[in-house]
Amino acid sequence: MIERLVLSQAQWESMQAHVDSCAPLEGCGLLAGTAESVYEVLPVTNREHSPIRFRMDAAEQLRAFRTIDELGLELLGIFHSHPADERSGSGQASGPSATDVEEAAYAVVHVIWSRHGGRWRAGGFWIEEGRFSSVSLRITPGE
Repeated sequence: MIERLVLSQAQWESMQAHVDSCAPLEGCGLLAGTAESVYEVLPVTNREHSPIRFRMDAAEQLRAFRTIDELGLELLGIFHSHPADERSGSGQASGPSATDVEEAAYAVVHVIWSRHGGRWRAGGFWIEEGRFSSVSLRITPGE
């Protein structure tokens, strides 16, 4: 289990820009790196075109996996958004939905973006055996 995921500010902003560009539909993608450090953010099209569900486009996901292999990296995370989960005032990112928990197929960190009061927030989660726990997300300055 990964207890902390380290991303640069640029990677954070790249994920946020992708999910924002997909809204009001869910956006999704992969995070690649080594140990706990992310080196690549790989956006993938949500073939469901849904505001409440995502399924990665199979061809794009396969290309992303090939890129990860070619760069000698590992799949560290999956990110997606819950754009319909607008809980203004909570200030916290929403956690995994029941569907997220049920369909989690990889032992990776799940970074889930949601909007609160019009602003995007994200939280990290480890999903395993029908349960989830929080994962610390550390954002560092720079590229």
